[in-house]
Amino acid sequence: MKKIIISTLLMTITLAASAQQLTRMNATTVQVHLENKQNLYIDFYGPHIFRLFQDPRGGIIRNPEANPPAQILTDNPRRKVEGLTLEGNTISIGDLRISIGHDGELLVTNNGKEIIRQTSPTNFARSYVSMTLEQSPNDWFYGGGVQNGRFSHKGQSIDIRNTNNWVDGGVSSPTPFFWSTRGYGVMWHTFAPGTYDFGKSKANETTISHDASYLDIFFMIDNGAVALLNDFYQLTGNPVLVPKFGFYQGHLNAYNRDYWKETEPGKNGFMTFEDGKQYSESQKDNGNRTTELINNFLGSMPNDEDKERKRGRKPTPADAAVDYVAYLEQCGDDILGDSATPQMKGQNLIDDFISRDGRIILPELEEESHDTQEATEPVPDDICTETMAQIYVRQGRYTQALEIIKRLHTASPGKNAYYADQIRFLEKLIINNKNKKQ
Repeated sequence: MKKIIISTLLMTITLAASAQQLTRMNATTVQVHLENKQNLYIDFYGPHIFRLFQDPRGGIIRNPEANPPAQILTDNPRRKVEGLTLEGNTISIGDLRISIGHDGELLVTNNGKEIIRQTSPTNFARSYVSMTLEQSPNDWFYGGGVQNGRFSHKGQSIDIRNTNNWVDGGVSSPTPFFWSTRGYGVMWHTFAPGTYDFGKSKANETTISHDASYLDIFFMIDNGAVALLNDFYQLTGNPVLVPKFGFYQGHLNAYNRDYWKETEPGKNGFMTFEDGKQYSESQKDNGNRTTELINNFLGSMPNDEDKERKRGRKPTPADAAVDYVAYLEQCGDDILGDSATPQMKGQNLIDDFISRDGRIILPELEEESHDTQEATEPVPDDICTETMAQIYVRQGRYTQALEIIKRLHTASPGKNAYYADQIRFLEKLIINNKNKKQ
């Protein structure tokens, strides 16, 4: 036990005695001139948030480049900094102490407790920069953005890059930020891809790296997840919480576009299902499935008997989930109010044509003619009614139907929500139809 204490004290003394020169540049920034003649900058964004910047090529503190242009920090990420002092190779502010080794290694304590110890100098390789931190058995790590199927990262390695899949282990929305139960958070100020190894390669060490040429990291020293996340929000902005009506029921491209396909023998799939077989996510040859979904939808439009049965009650949104058009028809009086769409001359003939024998009887159009009609036939003004739009939908001429609904929408701005729903529905049909033909 005594040997361990003495060893720790000697390491601390060595670290504390080895830096060359600390110079205060302004109220928040300290320049550290290292033994290797390079400069390390420590810039405080608050009493417990500091930025570590080092460019071996001699560059100064700057924002990372992005194409198209973007920024990670908010316009006003700083908070008031008071009481910053320098003594030897140690920077003090409140209960926070930051000591710098001769090659820039960090030793950070808070209220006398060791929070961060960098076990080796920052590695500036040809194609990446990496930093290794000490990890204790009781340290747990969280963050990194949307890491599918992951919670705590201890003993694991995660990618800070978009792998563009939503299965277990995939990364769909990475963030170069993580926090530790030891009392610190880290945000690498970069758009470059990276890898965070939380002890997978070497136990008791956390190694973080990015495909960059210089070091630009924010450290947050605070107690607990809430405080550390609030520090992160101070730098990057508060998360957006949309109102309840802004949420939607499902991730459409995951359910309408992608599907699971059994993996060929001898090949590894994304996931193993309950049947013991491996499956992969696919977007190929799913046109027939999309067409089937649309046909089932259109085939579910109610006949007169169904309408008569439902007429005695007020429709609910559950009706829309099964039959969108029928739901709109039943809601017509409530949604449209007194200002219903004016009917054209000869409307009765069209209505009679549609409802003959309780079904729509139309000659099927040749599939190849749809493209020509969609592209070349404008809709005459005198047939711009919702009834005609429904005829076009059943014929598969979704562009003409959309044109009619958009004209009705423009002519009746007071029915914005009513027509906006129909426009979104038709746009989905058009996209699915185009994907089928590609």
